[in-house]
Amino acid sequence: MKVNLNRVFKEANQTRCRYRVLMGSAGSGKSVNVATDYILKLANPKYKGANLLVVRETETSHKDSTYAELVSAIDRLGQAKLWNIKTTPLMLENKITGNTVIFRGCADERSRQRIKSITVKQGKLCWV
Repeated sequence: MKVNLNRVFKEANQTRCRYRVLMGSAGSGKSVNVATDYILKLANPKYKGANLLVVRETETSHKDSTYAELVSAIDRLGQAKLWNIKTTPLMLENKITGNTVIFRGCADERSRQRIKSITVKQGKLCWV
């Protein structure tokens, strides 16, 4: 699928570096770009077995932010039929690749320790 992402973020989308840092003012499209980029990658058979963990301080804050942005990217791309979109617990799973997006909170040392032990049904946890 050919999608026109903001060319300003092209280098960040194509990097194989360990970390990606996107800078720009509010409304510059950083979140939309990142969400779209990950949905495209997770739906691509080339990345079969790759999974994404999305972390915020509190798990409950995902629903109206990161989860909503990723679901919005699925809708924008016209891929709603290709994804299992679960709300309890929050999770996205691509029906073709089996790749998943998991959402967790990380407010304290105990929750950080639990994140270290997260495993996925298929493949590896590749992106956080």
